[in-house]
Amino acid sequence: MDIEKVNNTIFESIKHIDEEGKEYWLARELQKVLDYNKWQNFNQVIKNAIESCNNSDNNSNEHFTDISKVLKVGNEATMNILDYKLSRYACYLIAMNDDSRKKVIALAQTYFAVKTRLQELNEKEYGELTEDEKRIYRRRQVKEGNKSLNKIASSKGVKNFDK
Repeated sequence: MDIEKVNNTIFESIKHIDEEGKEYWLARELQKVLDYNKWQNFNQVIKNAIESCNNSDNNSNEHFTDISKVLKVGNEATMNILDYKLSRYACYLIAMNDDSRKKVIALAQTYFAVKTRLQELNEKEYGELTEDEKRIYRRRQVKEGNKSLNKIASSKGVKNFDK
């Protein structure tokens, strides 16, 4: 399996961009990609990753945001289901706290480790830019975020209003 193809088709395809241009993943989407059939099993991996985050003196609330959802289950009945908005670091910790004997987990570990390092390098380089260069960089990020939002919207049948 080609790791670059996996990166672009699996992990990038479920990446979201919020209104501030920050990327995130949803735990229930990541659960499916990582071949977990039961939320309870995947949630245990998330709990281990949260513990790891806290033990490394990071605030887990910044990386694992609880975004419970209401789900319709029939006859107008509803139930709350737990989900998380995950940072790249959270996804990395989830992958690291999982079973690397599974191919998809090994690929996730590699993907999130490499992408996290690239992000660190980009942040360092960003700090060295002039104000004009930073403005151009932020515009490029917004443009990429808008492309991602348009892709998601078009997949859900919403018209592209940028054109």
